[in-house]
Amino acid sequence: MIDTVAASQTATERGTKIVKKGQEMDKNAFLRILTAELTNQDPMNAKDSTAYVSQLAQFSSLEQMANLNSTMTFTSASNLVGKTVALDVYDDYGKQYGGIVNNVSKVGDTITVTVNVAKYKGDEIVGYEDKDFDFKEVSDILDVPDDKSQILTYLSQNISYLNQNINFMTASSLINKSVDLKSSSDNEEYSGTVKEVYKASDGIKMKVIIDEEGTEKEFSYGELIKVK
Repeated sequence: MIDTVAASQTATERGTKIVKKGQEMDKNAFLRILTAELTNQDPMNAKDSTAYVSQLAQFSSLEQMANLNSTMTFTSASNLVGKTVALDVYDDYGKQYGGIVNNVSKVGDTITVTVNVAKYKGDEIVGYEDKDFDFKEVSDILDVPDDKSQILTYLSQNISYLNQNINFMTASSLINKSVDLKSSSDNEEYSGTVKEVYKASDGIKMKVIIDEEGTEKEFSYGELIKVK
């Protein structure tokens, strides 16, 4: 029969110590647990007591390894403060987040990095803000100039270059697919099939065969509103 205990108790009714998260299990706790298990085991199917001790020792070793790993991970994260990183996270405009790490914190097993990232409106940077990310989302530590005044410029240029390549690959996957677009030149909406994608000095361009008309019209990738 399993003892029912209140969360505030430090031991069960049989005297077995209750170990909460963050506390260590000492040899007395192992002995009490072993005694309780031996007391409550089936006398017709007795188990080797040394097996209990071996299992508890293994559990304790795994816990210590987990604690060590958590400490080392937090130390690694803390070393990123002041450094520039890229993150495997994207904003609503498809721009990859990246910036200078300003702070690192740990709550339980979750390590959070606070990064000063760019705020975009379309392809235009409209400001910067501190944003929290899970440490696991850090994808790269960037090699940036020592001059702090050049860091954001460097980051903006490199992240923009990466975004352009990603956008070009995405646009290329649309070839022979039906799309809806809104032209910025005449503010009209069009439907058609993408036949060609290429890079131009002013961005990524798509050549589209317009439905019904059968004519070819050029659009920028940013004018795409729907893929069918």
